[in-house]
Amino acid sequence: YYYAYRMIAVGGLDDFQAFKTPLLNQDDLFDPSEQRDLYLYGINYCVRAYNRGERGLLADHFDLYQAGLEKAYLLHDGQITSFNYLNVVTLGLILKRYDWIGFFNEQFSRYLPTKQRKDLQSYTTARLAYARGQYQLALENLHQTQYVDLLMQLSARILLIKIYYATDAYQALESQVHACEVFIRRKPELAYHRANYQHMLAFVRRILALPP
Repeated sequence: YYYAYRMIAVGGLDDFQAFKTPLLNQDDLFDPSEQRDLYLYGINYCVRAYNRGERGLLADHFDLYQAGLEKAYLLHDGQITSFNYLNVVTLGLILKRYDWIGFFNEQFSRYLPTKQRKDLQSYTTARLAYARGQYQLALENLHQTQYVDLLMQLSARILLIKIYYATDAYQALESQVHACEVFIRRKPELAYHRANYQHMLAFVRRILALPP
């Protein structure tokens, strides 16, 4: 708790490492509810560092999620939130922990809320397959699900664009870019996300306009 206080109050990297090491190796010293709070302190420290543009703690961030989930400290009422699920997957893919992400998606998707489970599992399978260069498997998983969440629909469409570009399927790529543009125009509830996706699609259009 001393190092947890210093990590939060002072924010030094040495304090974070002094906090993290015993947390991961001596978890029998605290009860599960205390462990959950301590893991969240460490995760939030890593999030703040990332938001400041610091990328050196990605592996530490992932380690805390991995240990906290495997020991069930980060399951709240027996569930994992979609936000944490996607964060774990994103970190794992950045760090190329592909085998563990496959294990995680197979074993931990059962703890997702029922309404989100199928979408998140198939989307994660598609992202993992794309990262491994298994483009056909990624396409199959993207096409087999009608995503309920609006941002997940858009993320799935963007992943389709990446796959079509990687496989030189330019006709399908152009068609998907157009479909995305129409989709975004028809969804005013996207708010500030709209501009981000419009910039991305405009960039793809510039690439498509380049001479072969």
